[in-house]
Amino acid sequence: MRRTPTALAAWALLAACTSDLAPRRDPDVPEQVRIAFGEDPRTTMRVAWCVDSRPTAPRLRDPGVVVRRVDAPAATERRVDGERRFYPQETFAPWEATLAGLAPGALYEYRVEGAHGATGWSRFRTAPAGPEPFTFVAFGDHGVSAASERLAARVAEEAPAFVLLLGDLAYANGDQRIWDAYGRMLDPFFRGTPLMAAVGNHEYETYGGVDIGTEAYRARFALPGDEHDYVFDYAGVRFVVVDGTQALRPSHLERLDRTLAEARRDGVRRLIVAQHYPHFGSASGRGLNVPLLQAQGPLFERHRVDLVLNGHDHFYERTFPIRGGRPSTSERSAYRTGEGAIHVVAGGGGAKLYDFQPGSAPASTCVRVKSHGYLRVAVASDGGLEATAVDLDGATIDRFVLAPP
Repeated sequence: MRRTPTALAAWALLAACTSDLAPRRDPDVPEQVRIAFGEDPRTTMRVAWCVDSRPTAPRLRDPGVVVRRVDAPAATERRVDGERRFYPQETFAPWEATLAGLAPGALYEYRVEGAHGATGWSRFRTAPAGPEPFTFVAFGDHGVSAASERLAARVAEEAPAFVLLLGDLAYANGDQRIWDAYGRMLDPFFRGTPLMAAVGNHEYETYGGVDIGTEAYRARFALPGDEHDYVFDYAGVRFVVVDGTQALRPSHLERLDRTLAEARRDGVRRLIVAQHYPHFGSASGRGLNVPLLQAQGPLFERHRVDLVLNGHDHFYERTFPIRGGRPSTSERSAYRTGEGAIHVVAGGGGAKLYDFQPGSAPASTCVRVKSHGYLRVAVASDGGLEATAVDLDGATIDRFVLAPP
């Protein structure tokens, strides 16, 4: 990466700053550890971490990750070298490593070894070889707040197979110390849970007049593909993660069309799209996203997308199944496959909640609740789906089921 004088000046300014947002920790131990699936979740896992970029001790070794199967630790233990992910505005040094050649549906443990120290052991499980029941959790608009941490703790108690982060993650807005605080908040809850993130508008950053773009997001998460638009399969369900900020570009729409068509040709049980910006919503001052609905809606209908998961609006809102841009049924909780895509805004991850537009809810809206919380989705072995929206107290605020295909 070319380091321009302006970028280096911004980096130097950030490095010189101190704040309770990112207090200097033990420089010998890697921190902000998180994992994500690689290109094939059955056989590949990626690990990301940060270390203090101002170490106090001489370098002892190259950073990396030690991984082994829990049922055969001695025979399977190996070490994978880390890769430095430099970007000029960083406050702590990001690293990542790709753990390939893993066995499907197997339990592994790993530890991160920095140049001077190592973490303890953490565990993860690879995706199964074929269809089986599993649960995942989705939410967006997280941030660093008391509500954000409460939500992370409650989600961790669910022990999901993975978490979909629906954009607007740290709200750093250029201040990289906030990314450090966010990483530390996630670390104790999700070292063993893959975090599959989508880009939100707040992942596009500037600092000191420098356009950082998504450099911090890409350096601090180790995701598949280009980390903006990617696909992964889990137990016969295909997840298509979309950078909604680019969604209206013709080239992007063409790629989305091909991706969804390929999913149906591959015969997946369910097809789920995750992106930050919703089509439907009733936030005060926002409402229906007509350009996005007109561009993507026909693709979702043509390729029979089952579920569309979004953030951006800071509350919970769910539509009826949508066909032709409008509800296809008035049923409120039990649906047949093929009635249309169900759109869910799960933007109550911890950021300040939004108000709804005055008056009654739009015709497309089935349920809306001004609340922090997340969506838990349980997929059965036959492809049936049960989704439950949960608030910070663990109370159910919505529930719907989708019959097997």
